[in-house]
Amino acid sequence: MLIKIGDARTLNIDLMLAGLLSSIAGALNAVGFILAGTFTANMTGNISAFADHLATGAMTMAFSFLGLVAAFISGAGMAALAIQAGERRQIRSIYALAIAAEAVILLLTGAALAMVPGTKHETFLVITLSFVMGLQNA
Repeated sequence: MLIKIGDARTLNIDLMLAGLLSSIAGALNAVGFILAGTFTANMTGNISAFADHLATGAMTMAFSFLGLVAAFISGAGMAALAIQAGERRQIRSIYALAIAAEAVILLLTGAALAMVPGTKHETFLVITLSFVMGLQNA
């Protein structure tokens, strides 16, 4: 599904891909909200929260939302660079590898959080989720 690009992809493949990727994004967004009260896939909302907190003088909160946007942009930038490099090298599976990288990051994050029970890691979690959402969106 991720190996076919351009005219080689069918409408059915596009619909399956859209459904799968939006389901993953929705699930990760829900996890971020349930565990930390922050939407990790909603960058417009995070920019709005940044502006709102900035206007009220809550600088720490404002810049925490800006940090989520920066993590998202970093993930998107990393994916874009990897995909461009893969396309230059004619790696047909580069899009699949980018999604696999997302899965590996999520698995490692889950494992890391499971190893340290009883402590709160909301900041680490939402930054990682925002990064991964940027990676997936790119």
